[in-house]
Amino acid sequence: MLMKVVYNHDAGIFELSREALEMIGVNHQSDVKRDDYRLVEAVINLGKRAGGPYSSLTITEIPDNVDWIIFDVDGSEVVFTYRQRDPSKCCT
Repeated sequence: MLMKVVYNHDAGIFELSREALEMIGVNHQSDVKRDDYRLVEAVINLGKRAGGPYSSLTITEIPDNVDWIIFDVDGSEVVFTYRQRDPSKCCT
């Protein structure tokens, strides 16, 4: 399966509009994770209106068994995948 992650793909900042925050049901964008289904739905339904004036929010899909992290690269965010989670290789 694939998970969906929201990031800011253009120069600017990751910022949610008041309309998006209300749709998600939170007061601050720090209260929502980038892979939260409510955030993904807000970006799908609101389009450009989901972001602030300096945001270009995009959704990317990542396999469920892959870890990811978002980095700022020259003012744009980039989603990096960096290792696969394999419970069978975990030591207990």
